Amino acid sequence: MLPHPPPAIQLAALAVLLALSACGGGGDAPAAPSPAASAPTAPAGNAVRGRAIYQTICINCHAPNPEDDRRGVRRASASGILFAVQVVNQMRFLRETIGPQEAVDLEVWLANPV
Repeated sequence: MLPHPPPAIQLAALAVLLALSACGGGGDAPAAPSPAASAPTAPAGNAVRGRAIYQTICINCHAPNPEDDRRGVRRASASGILFAVQVVNQMRFLRETIGPQEAVDLEVWLANPV
């Protein structure tokens, strides 16, 4: 007679059996989406919109030329912009204006402000 496996192994074996039984054998089941297809995609940046946002909003407190700004705006990433809007007191009024898309647009333009 074989000894009983530990409960953890029994539970793992049961989980494998349940997973395999859920697969079924018929061809009627829809295919599971691939991880790449179901992963959310980041918004695409638009430098023209980023330039317009900067010249309309950001220029009021930052330098007209981002390369001259001493606050580091030239190196800003979208996540850094969103973070600043949330925590920098002087930027909190932008919470309703600067969202993920606007932040990405700004990042794209700031990377090459021409």
